[in-house]
Amino acid sequence: MNIDTSLLREKFIINEKNAHQEARPLNLKCPSTRMAIELQSEEIIVRSYNMHSCVRMVAQIIAEHKKNGNIMSRQKKVGWTKLWSESLSPYDKIYNPNDWVAIYNKGKLAFSSGKYHQLFDVIEKCDAIGDAPYEDSIKLAKDYFAKAGTEIKMTYDSNVALVAVLSDNNGRCSVVLRGADKTTTFNYALRPIAAGRTLDIPQGLRHAASFLEAVQLSYIVRENNNKTNQGIIKQHNEKAKQAAKALERIELLDNKISTIEHLHDIQYRPERPNFSRIMARPRN
Repeated sequence: MNIDTSLLREKFIINEKNAHQEARPLNLKCPSTRMAIELQSEEIIVRSYNMHSCVRMVAQIIAEHKKNGNIMSRQKKVGWTKLWSESLSPYDKIYNPNDWVAIYNKGKLAFSSGKYHQLFDVIEKCDAIGDAPYEDSIKLAKDYFAKAGTEIKMTYDSNVALVAVLSDNNGRCSVVLRGADKTTTFNYALRPIAAGRTLDIPQGLRHAASFLEAVQLSYIVRENNNKTNQGIIKQHNEKAKQAAKALERIELLDNKISTIEHLHDIQYRPERPNFSRIMARPRN
């Protein structure tokens, strides 16, 4: 098996007005992450709110395909709800109630959970038509809404958060980490240490997801510590409790990362993120 994919982080700001509204249109912020994978003859698109959840769902789909074959053409339906539930961390289930997922194949929605803007369904429908670049599908989606009687003014921004090239022998990933004050990139190459073993591709992707989630949570803890030190929030309020849970989750993710490192020959360039440093660094 060979996987060559990337995680796209998107931000849509939509000014939406239809014939039934007054002069003031809706102003909506619609963040999304998007990851496409080719599994034999099937292309599957995964969209989600959080980056790490999107990557873990892709890993779940790859593992399901490896175990039971084609995803979309099989007679027995895929247990999408179970795959999505297993992609969510205990922390996310409590503190990210807005997390959602949408799975597409050939422009059709195969599964969804949670609430998200219908724009994404329209974009994927447009993207499945022809071989035009993905960005053209966004323009087509805007025209689709106009024909349906909804006037949309859209601002779109995107950047790559992860590039992953993985095979049964080895893998390479580039992870782009965006913080409040700067953006950094680190790369890692991995292969099994044990002779004759093949690379667990889903595990290689989950390794990247652990970094994405841990860094995100590190900024949450850092923000809480800064506000506590400044007397903006109290030590035992709900935000402080959330930060404490985030710290517990970071420690668990760090242990998972260490476990993968013991089972693989991994080379980081430059060094991998140090979560303690991120949490300790004061915000400018």
